[in-house]
Amino acid sequence: MSANHLKKQIVRLSRKAKTSFITKEVFVFLLFFILSTLLWFLYKTSQWQEVHLDVPVVYKGIPADVQVDETLPTHLIATFKDKGSSLFFYMLGQKLPSITIDLSHHFYTNGKILLFTHYYEKEVFSHLRSSAGSLSLSPDTLVVSYTKLYAKRLPVRFSGNIQLARQFMLSDSIQLIPNEVAVFGSKSILDTMTAIYTDPFFLKNVKDSINMKCQLHVPASLRVDPSSVILQALVEPFTEKSIEVPIVAINMPKNLLLRTFPASVKVVCLVGISHFNQLKADDLRAVVDYNMLPKKVNLKANVTLLAPESVLKHSRVIPESVDYLLETKH
Repeated sequence: MSANHLKKQIVRLSRKAKTSFITKEVFVFLLFFILSTLLWFLYKTSQWQEVHLDVPVVYKGIPADVQVDETLPTHLIATFKDKGSSLFFYMLGQKLPSITIDLSHHFYTNGKILLFTHYYEKEVFSHLRSSAGSLSLSPDTLVVSYTKLYAKRLPVRFSGNIQLARQFMLSDSIQLIPNEVAVFGSKSILDTMTAIYTDPFFLKNVKDSINMKCQLHVPASLRVDPSSVILQALVEPFTEKSIEVPIVAINMPKNLLLRTFPASVKVVCLVGISHFNQLKADDLRAVVDYNMLPKKVNLKANVTLLAPESVLKHSRVIPESVDYLLETKH
């Protein structure tokens, strides 16, 4: 064996021994670290520890005509003592259920409400582990500052657009249920308002009747009760219907008689299928108003159609004007 080869073997063995030594050191360190941690944990589990947990809060019973001036806390802090053996469950993130604070029958004139949270300690304590000790809630008092609002009833108006498919129509006007709501706010703002509007929404190519919940557009400084309405719109296919309607003179002086030529007009309506047989000549009136007669001779009188709004906006009169003759009554 050469001297160089022997030297290389010695270096290799020394490195191997050094590596083993470091590995054993780390192993021994980890072993003692784990043992000390277990001993610490066993010690802690034998002691009483103070624990802090969040308790979510839900408020109810705030009337629509009351505005809370400051943001109410969303959580209370539950402080209690428990055995260290229970820390494991709290470390895993055990959560407490929310408590409900009912503010009904607390609001009178403008002012403040003081709520003492110790009334809810028993409820919170019932959700802790059986080993838990005394409990307290923080803060111990909730201060609710509020202002009574003015109220005004306003009609609800639809905001948006409903585009119907071809050969379809609204068989009646759009209905909002309820059609008026109570609005609460400062008197100066309410005095300027005449209506409350829905959130704008748009529908296209509508072929079916609509029955949907629609939120109201409420300015930040106001409250509305209820905050939503039901929008109803009856949509159906339509067809054309022609009805012969006699012309009637209105606002005539007692000594005059008006004759028209022709004596009747044809009213052409677009009606929904369900209303086709319901629409009769008695539902329509074709009138010539004496007060609207032309002042010049030989001019024709305009015929005005009086009908339900749902019919009127889809109707036309043939002819739209007629010849007339005024006669003196004998």
